[in-house]
Amino acid sequence: MIQGGVKWSLFALPLWRSLWPHRATTTAYPDEALKARVEGHATVVCTVQGSGNLAGCQITEEAPGGYGFGAKVLEMAQSIRVYGQTRFGADTKGRLIAIPMSFKLPPTS
Repeated sequence: MIQGGVKWSLFALPLWRSLWPHRATTTAYPDEALKARVEGHATVVCTVQGSGNLAGCQITEEAPGGYGFGAKVLEMAQSIRVYGQTRFGADTKGRLIAIPMSFKLPPTS
């Protein structure tokens, strides 16, 4: 199970064009972590481009390291798109977006 969200620096209430596909939440658990039965979290910070795409994404937090949590959040960030303005009319181009995600193992039977 993946729990995540998107936090914006400098402005709030963006207009989303797309987030990661729903089907991605069932396949996004890092293989290394799943095999080792490890839970974790990671945060990625990206810059919003004029097109609404995210670029320059960097892992800013990952725990525990070595299980691929940061890489998975980087991968999922590639499908996020936003509109060029917030609900209040502020430009989104050049703004930073933080994408924190927690990874929780499914219950065992």
